[in-house]
Amino acid sequence: MARPITAGLLYDYAECPHRVALDAFGPAEHDSESGFVKLLWRRAVDHRRSTLSEMTSSADLRSYGDKARERFTRLAMARQEPLILGARLVADDLIAEPDLLRFEHGSYVPGLVKTNRGKGEDVLDVEAPYKFSYALQLAISIDVLEHSDQASTLRKGFVWDVNGKETAYWLNTAADSSIDESWWDRYQAALRDLRRIIYRQQTTEPAWRGACKLCHWHTHCAKTLAEHDDLTLIPALGEARRTALRPVVETITEFAAADLADFGKIRGIRKPMLQRLHERAQLQKAKDRRPYLKQAISLPRLPDVSAEIYFDLEADPFRDLCYLHGFTVRDPVGERYTGLFADGPEDEEAQFAAAVKFMLDHGSAPIYHYSAYEPVYYKKLAKRYSNACSPEQLAALLVRMVDLYPLATEAVWPTRDHSIKTLARYLGFEWEDADPSGASSVEWFDQWIRTGDQQQRERIILYNEDDCVAMRVLADGLVTMRIGLTD
Repeated sequence: MARPITAGLLYDYAECPHRVALDAFGPAEHDSESGFVKLLWRRAVDHRRSTLSEMTSSADLRSYGDKARERFTRLAMARQEPLILGARLVADDLIAEPDLLRFEHGSYVPGLVKTNRGKGEDVLDVEAPYKFSYALQLAISIDVLEHSDQASTLRKGFVWDVNGKETAYWLNTAADSSIDESWWDRYQAALRDLRRIIYRQQTTEPAWRGACKLCHWHTHCAKTLAEHDDLTLIPALGEARRTALRPVVETITEFAAADLADFGKIRGIRKPMLQRLHERAQLQKAKDRRPYLKQAISLPRLPDVSAEIYFDLEADPFRDLCYLHGFTVRDPVGERYTGLFADGPEDEEAQFAAAVKFMLDHGSAPIYHYSAYEPVYYKKLAKRYSNACSPEQLAALLVRMVDLYPLATEAVWPTRDHSIKTLARYLGFEWEDADPSGASSVEWFDQWIRTGDQQQRERIILYNEDDCVAMRVLADGLVTMRIGLTD
């Protein structure tokens, strides 16, 4: 019997083909699902149910079993129902379950309900790209519809985001402006790969990715990668660059020992980046693995300034809510933490106003943060709450903000990534919580909102305080770091 190809399987493939293989044929033991992943599932199910329940349709099939839904979907399409909820489509080895089917211009168009914000509403204020995983989920529905001549020749699908905004996916159009390949082409290639994987005709291999830490195969893959001295354990190397380098070197050890003059041109890796990756490989294999700077840096620090502020915020992407502004202030008197917590959406503006006042009250003190998240989110909050922060106040804050991330990543570290957790731990700092992460913070906040458990509230604040102190540890480490690799 053929193994069915589902939208869920295609989603997993888009995230990581190796995960598909491990889920099918991997060892019995793996990591438990993280609380954040469970929260993602629950939020997705709840949002989908709530959104669809607000619609009126004479073809709501959600309460039926699989076989009945399949049959009723065919009957509803034959009647040309304007809207079909909870459809189930089957053809050959393909099973598609779009959230809704909409009748447009003589054919059916599949739609998905998602919990993210839509294209152009990314928190970093840049146009969010179309998602490969969403395109694949829509494509399988279109594929099955084409088997019964019920799909639009334009191969159109759509996604509704958490705000009810609709984003159209035209799958016959180019997926990437740099190459002549449509979303449909990418779906067909993914389908071929997926079939080969599940029939064990194609092998896969792990690679170190940012999303690995939330995967239930994280421990297994991390061990495998370490055993193979895999190139993707070098920060910013990744799968594509690993593939480009493999004709020359296979492992970190080989890369570290290699002479870059012998490499020639490596596709997709410019010489400055190749040099940077090589330096990271060398440090990972050096006898003296202490990190080092490429050149001296200067940060506004005590005693040249009256105070230093280390700033970290916590935000819930599902509720679109900033729930904590955290500050560790160091001055000649000592070091202390202030956390401004929003207990819910009704408190967001007041706590934002209090945070703005807190920073402005500290005069010209530099405001350290890690990555662009904080200043960009503040631009968003200032736009949302103009009475809490004027354009002049925002400008006065932004000019004082100092991003430690580009400085840290210009240094050379013997680590697998450049997250604040990794770098501060390398410098000897440790979080009090056993599971410190931004994802965990969102999960704890969700528990606080749902249960009012004060322990979850306190856990968030303590975690945020540790994040702020970790930035201070990193700043201290950067200004005292040696310059150049001496070994």
